[in-house]
Amino acid sequence: MDTKIGRLHSSGPLLNPTDPSPRYDIEQVRQMLPQLIDGLIDAVLVVDRGQRVVAANRSYLETFGTGAEAVVGISCHDSVACPLSHPGSPASACPACDVLAHRHPRKIVLAIPDANGGQRHWEASLNPVLDARGEVSHVVEVWRDITDRSQLEGQLAHSERLASLGVLAAGVAHEINHPLAAILAGVESLKRWLGRARGLDSEEFRDVSEVLDILERQTQRGREITDKLLLLAQPYSGASTWVDVNRAGRDTLALLDYQLRKQNVTVDSRGAAHASPWSCPTTEPEARVAEITLLLVDDEESFRKLVSKELERAGYRVSGAGSLDEARRLLVKQAFHLVLLDVRLPDGSGLDLLGEIKESAPQTEVLMLTAYGTIEEAIRAMKLGALDFLTKPCKLAELEAVLEKAFQRQNLQRSHTALEREVERLQPTERFIGSTPQIRELLDMVARVADTDSTVLIRGESGAGKELVARAVHRQSRRSRQPFVVVDCASLHENLLQSELFGHEKGAYTGAIRLKHGLFEVADRGTIFLDEIGELTPQLQVKLLRVLETGVFRRVGGTADIKVDVRVIAATNRSLEQMMKEGHFREDLYYRLNVFSLHIPPLRERRDDVPVLAEHFIRNSSIAPKRSTRISEAAMSVLRRYAWPGNVRELENLIERALILCDGGVLEPDHLPMGVRVTPQFTQDDESGRLPTLEEVELRYIRRVLEECKGHRHKAASILGISERNLYRRLKELEAEQAASS
Repeated sequence: MDTKIGRLHSSGPLLNPTDPSPRYDIEQVRQMLPQLIDGLIDAVLVVDRGQRVVAANRSYLETFGTGAEAVVGISCHDSVACPLSHPGSPASACPACDVLAHRHPRKIVLAIPDANGGQRHWEASLNPVLDARGEVSHVVEVWRDITDRSQLEGQLAHSERLASLGVLAAGVAHEINHPLAAILAGVESLKRWLGRARGLDSEEFRDVSEVLDILERQTQRGREITDKLLLLAQPYSGASTWVDVNRAGRDTLALLDYQLRKQNVTVDSRGAAHASPWSCPTTEPEARVAEITLLLVDDEESFRKLVSKELERAGYRVSGAGSLDEARRLLVKQAFHLVLLDVRLPDGSGLDLLGEIKESAPQTEVLMLTAYGTIEEAIRAMKLGALDFLTKPCKLAELEAVLEKAFQRQNLQRSHTALEREVERLQPTERFIGSTPQIRELLDMVARVADTDSTVLIRGESGAGKELVARAVHRQSRRSRQPFVVVDCASLHENLLQSELFGHEKGAYTGAIRLKHGLFEVADRGTIFLDEIGELTPQLQVKLLRVLETGVFRRVGGTADIKVDVRVIAATNRSLEQMMKEGHFREDLYYRLNVFSLHIPPLRERRDDVPVLAEHFIRNSSIAPKRSTRISEAAMSVLRRYAWPGNVRELENLIERALILCDGGVLEPDHLPMGVRVTPQFTQDDESGRLPTLEEVELRYIRRVLEECKGHRHKAASILGISERNLYRRLKELEAEQAASS
């Protein structure tokens, strides 16, 4: 670079001679300045006040392909960077001269031809350099290549124009599809009317049919045009997409199945459907058990009226709404089975209403309907809970098929929910109800033995909950995800029980027409519960003992050994020790079963659990309207006092009976059986603590029954299980004995 630039003076802070502590001497800075400018990436050109180029850095010379001798000393008007040097330039003055004259910086953008015959875009920043007197001594031009940036800006502007065009195309298609949908619905409605009409001659029928065919074809053509128009609004994706042909086939068959039931359609062996375009059912639509309520939300009134009329003819009860606000008012007043919802409405998006519907009434099935649907909208609708996403115009038959499918799905869900509730109600509860110390100790023992595979023997009176405890052991064990098989040993004959437990081969005995797997096989890797184990015959006891010892058995009539991994839990209400003494139960089997014993206390020994159990049975009663019934203090006192020979099962049945008799919201003593209310009290007679004699207790009980029966001797005798004459005689005898003893 020419060293003449060393004569420049600047008023900027870099060359401030008045700085009291400059880092470099001013002469040093002047000497360094050419090197600094020469090292810049941007092209730099320096023009003096005589409009002559006095310096150019290396980047300028390399960029514009010239040497220093061809640049330094020439007029600024002749430099490549000056717009006046290019023919056809719109500039009227040299930018450098303008800065020299007005002392203000400037910024210009210039297109300069390159060596390849093209053009490159440059952005120049021209700044004046002042001398000590404040006069412009030089102009420094900094040139930067912005060709790539200009191209990107052009592409962005083009994309914005395309996006605007796409939005416009989407809006136009949306507005066109609305009347197309109404026209297509009207054409289909007229076709159906012609199918039902009578009295038209063949020529009139043919003329009207041809006109309707033309209208339908032109409507479909309009739909194709709008589809092509919508391509402008959709981004291009070159990625391939897998298509589930099987699913498409199933969906097609589902549509055909509905149409076959509604129209006179025949299908040939190749799968082509043949039907007269005017064939219609000769009978009315099938009667439904309950009328299907449908809400149609669409802002196109003509489409809404035509579709509503056809759907009502198909058996739906249709309510229409033209906006979101109107739809919300109808949804507050009435619950609908189905909702046919347009996406774009005058006062908002139907997707917002979809979310509200699924939140407040999740059982309502919603189908989205729109004249212009994007993939994003469809995905969002499905995520919000929409069953399907349809685009206008769509044929009425297809719409009816989708609505029918939605209603069937809703019925299936409703039936499934009811079935789950019933199963949950009938299935024994997972936890053992009770809070007394005996129950807490029992549950602790259950938790301890559940982690093992040890055989468990559960003891307890009938109705105490032995199966419930067995289920608790199974659920808390590592086998909880495997089968839990219950076998009632007392309900089957020996031969049938043997076949149930171990299975049989085909032809093992008369009537064994096929192979039967035994319950031990069914329970493999799980748990088998043998209830009433004390009822097993000696022969079955031997076979059970072998399974417990080896895990191996043979089917009835079979020769092959079958090995299983089964945990055995047994239960009994009898004294197995006494049965062993009497020779009715094998001692070796007893010790195999009694590895870990659990005893369930009878209900009379844990009376504090009676209120908790009673409330539980009320809440889980099969009489749904009375599940909120409460028990009065008097009735609860009676329940606590009763001895409960049938244990928890008796309490459950008693509560069910009392709820049937209870008409109010409170269960009173009168709703309980007589035998429960008149239970005799064995209280002390005097302060000495003497207990009453048997005759005294009998007399008290007879008097209590007579009191409850309001003196009606026939009714009292029936409760006591004796004749009226014996009641009268026994009462006299007891009164005489009491008088004599006193």
